[in-house]
Amino acid sequence: MNPTVLPTSDLAFKKLFANPEHPRIIQGFLGDFFDLKVATDEIRIDNPYSIKPQKARSLQSDPALDESALKATFRDVTIRVKAADITIEMQLARQAPYVKRALYYLTDLYTSNHKTSKEPAGNFDSLKPVWSISILGFNLFDDDRAYRLFSFHDNDTGAPLAPALLNIGFFELRKRTKNEIHIHWQKFFNSGIVAPDAPPYLREAARLIEYHNLSPEERKMIDAETKANDIARSIYLTAVREGHAEGRAAGHAEGRAAGHAEGLTEGHAEGLSEGLTEGIRQTAKAMLAEGLDFNLVVKVTGLTHEQVAALSEE
Repeated sequence: MNPTVLPTSDLAFKKLFANPEHPRIIQGFLGDFFDLKVATDEIRIDNPYSIKPQKARSLQSDPALDESALKATFRDVTIRVKAADITIEMQLARQAPYVKRALYYLTDLYTSNHKTSKEPAGNFDSLKPVWSISILGFNLFDDDRAYRLFSFHDNDTGAPLAPALLNIGFFELRKRTKNEIHIHWQKFFNSGIVAPDAPPYLREAARLIEYHNLSPEERKMIDAETKANDIARSIYLTAVREGHAEGRAAGHAEGRAAGHAEGLTEGHAEGLSEGLTEGIRQTAKAMLAEGLDFNLVVKVTGLTHEQVAALSEE
């Protein structure tokens, strides 16, 4: 039996949303989350999907890579249509402070057109509206809403700023949603499966990443990613268990010296925290050792690019 390929895997995500050969998937996604009506022939993709493995590079390890090029690789997918530029980001592991990171990517994309244009410094005609969405494998907001979209508005009247130049959305996969089309997308992202009554473009997306429809090289990369994730999960859980045990031992020792209950609680929390931290570090190192993409390691572990770059040099 063939394994299920999840859309949240790095290869599958890029194959779905950075693939010029399947623009209907992108068209459907933009309509469902941004209410943008775009024609398939107007969709342009920065860095279209390719199965060539991407090398783990950073400013520290590759001085020839300039900062603008590095920042471009951190955004998962950038799509350009007549109405706007759109960035789609997938983040499975919690990364603090995530909202600041999302806003940075949004504004960086917004200003990039002006930075690369030849118009005079005081002319801003090259600036286009930017829409951003982060698909999250963790809960970012303290309520039960799965999807939300932010834009500028008047604090007194609520009137939106026109034109609407900056829009940023978040879709949290762990929360239930009542929006019927979002239910279809959420099921697809979480399981790789779509319902029979899902829109045609979603059924096309599911077929596209089915294991038997992948090329031999794509299967090899998916298998390697799955193996690395299994190793990473094992290392992570072991570190958590060890941290839990160390925390209990420290708690008992401290509790005997200065208040049993308080010492046990503090020692447990400290040991568990240290175990989690070390587990994440070892997870990242295992993924790098398996040759997985640098940006994928950042995404899965929640570490910063600088932290992963330092681990790659250990």
